[in-house]
Amino acid sequence: MENKAVAFIKSNEWFKSTMVEHGTHNGYVAVSSANKYHGMSYFDIDDISVHGGITFSEPAISGEESIGSKRKINSKYVGKRNPILDDVEFITDNTEIGDDWWIFGFDTFHYGDNEYDWDKQAVVQETRYLMEQLDK
Repeated sequence: MENKAVAFIKSNEWFKSTMVEHGTHNGYVAVSSANKYHGMSYFDIDDISVHGGITFSEPAISGEESIGSKRKINSKYVGKRNPILDDVEFITDNTEIGDDWWIFGFDTFHYGDNEYDWDKQAVVQETRYLMEQLDK
C-alpha cells in the first residue's frame, strides 16, 4: 500500500436543521503511520491552516476514547473501522486507508458558513489544501 495521503469529503445531509446554516460537506485527510502528524490530537497541531481549524483527529480503527475530545467511544465501534469512513466520496485516486492510519478533518458548521460559500467544490478545494499541508 502506498503511503500517500487519502482525501475524502462527507456530506452534511444528515444535519437537516433549519436553525443552523452550514456547508454541504466536511473534508477529511487520512495519513499513514509514516506521517509526522500521525497520532496527534488536533489540539497539538498549530502549523496547519484550514477553514475553522482541524476539528477531527481520530485513528482509522476506533479506540476506546476520542483523541481530540477525550470522549468515550461507543463500545460497538471500538476495534472497528471508524464510522467517519462510512459513505464518503474520495477526491484522490488513492482510496486505500490502512488500519493503522490517522484521519484529520475540518467542518463547515462555523458561524457564517452556508451552502453557497461552502458548497461541494469549495470543500473539495479546502480538503486538497489540508492534504498538501499534512503531506509535506
